[in-house]
Amino acid sequence: IHWDVRGNVKTRLDSWYFVIANHQTWVDILASFHVLNRRVPPLKYFLKQELFYVPIIGLAVYALDYPFMKRYSREFLAKHPHLRGKDLETTRKACEKYNHYPVSVLNFLEGTRRTPEKHEQSQSPYRHLLKPKSAGAAFVLSALGKRMDCLLDLTIAYPKGIPSFWDLCCGRVRHIVIDMETRPIPAEYCLGRYEDDAIFRDNFQLWIGSIWEEKDNKLEQIINPPKNVYDFTIKTIEGKEIKLSQFKGKKMLIVNTASKCGLTPQYKDLEGDELWNKMEDSLFEMGEVLYADPNQVKIFHEPY
Repeated sequence: IHWDVRGNVKTRLDSWYFVIANHQTWVDILASFHVLNRRVPPLKYFLKQELFYVPIIGLAVYALDYPFMKRYSREFLAKHPHLRGKDLETTRKACEKYNHYPVSVLNFLEGTRRTPEKHEQSQSPYRHLLKPKSAGAAFVLSALGKRMDCLLDLTIAYPKGIPSFWDLCCGRVRHIVIDMETRPIPAEYCLGRYEDDAIFRDNFQLWIGSIWEEKDNKLEQIINPPKNVYDFTIKTIEGKEIKLSQFKGKKMLIVNTASKCGLTPQYKDLEGDELWNKMEDSLFEMGEVLYADPNQVKIFHEPY
């Protein structure tokens, strides 16, 4: 298998991570474990408490020290209001041991594998993803968020087509792309109550939605690689995404440079009379340079 791991992410074995990923096939689970092996602390899943009673599987995940969670539905809480908050309290107690040694909690936010049928039925606004279930992420952060150092975002793609687990067993999986990105976890999202606070819930959903939109754009560029510069979607220095197609017909100055390198005398030449001032009327944006990272074949926005 050709493992195409992207993203200049530095991870530590002594840190706590909340790992999220898109889900298309059972292969995603093995791919996640493979790419993160010995790069982050052992991966854990939050499992429904009912799985504990499944023969063999229940004992296996218990031996692996996976956390079990017990969540009550809104209908159940309406009939038993005195149990409100008890599910989260029980999960927090079960996770207290994780305060003493680093762990990584993996959550597939879609809650199920994406299939063409599920994608159509859910009327997902994304091209390659199902709608994320924000409640699951909020539940994890409520239980462990204060201990988590950051969010580790995995985007998993199969350029040759989504394989089945049997395809993997038969050696038919040839190319797997995994893009890794770390993100800060806003402190307020570790304190609110998703079920009871409508404002918190709306803000949390917007946060997850913005991450999911970026992930969908990444998948589009991996699965359907850009054929020319106008097919690229770039991220500005402010974190917003824009499509280069909106500048079609205009002149653009695209510079390939290492933004963190101190040896950048070309900036002065670009700003000086030799080039910039002669072309400033033609350039779509003053005072900024677009540069491409040759290792990741992406385009970013960099200020002078």
